[in-house]
Amino acid sequence: MNVTTVDEFIGNSLSGDDSIEPIAFTSDDVLTAYSKGKNYISDEVRTVLSRTIPLAVKRGPQVVGQIEAQSGLTIPIIFMKVNGLSGYDLLCLVNGEDYLSSAKMRKAYVVASQIEEELFDNSFQFHFRFVMQSDTLNEQNILSEGYRHLPK
Repeated sequence: MNVTTVDEFIGNSLSGDDSIEPIAFTSDDVLTAYSKGKNYISDEVRTVLSRTIPLAVKRGPQVVGQIEAQSGLTIPIIFMKVNGLSGYDLLCLVNGEDYLSSAKMRKAYVVASQIEEELFDNSFQFHFRFVMQSDTLNEQNILSEGYRHLPK
């Protein structure tokens, strides 16, 4: 019996048709399928990222500006890191005096959470992190973690 679709195969198997020959794959078949799937996924990933990265680069400074305006924080430097297909981490270096202000930081986290909820979408997300800017902060370490400087 010649089976042409998975549905036919399952249907014939459930009906007790034992004339169906077992399917066997060689390791070369598996590697070829994996390679084709990997390339296909890579193309999909490239397509998604090529759409969302420019949006994140544009929107990142805008939403950080909202946080600054609503919380009173001074955020002179922003770093961005791709976190999955549609997620972006924004690392905000906060002026030391502002970072030590409980009221400003609390407000910043509230505003950041609101922005995360507003922008949350299956195709695009921001996640905020705040770090105190200091003379001893080694920005090379931040870059080595996969972040890139995001112009304001």
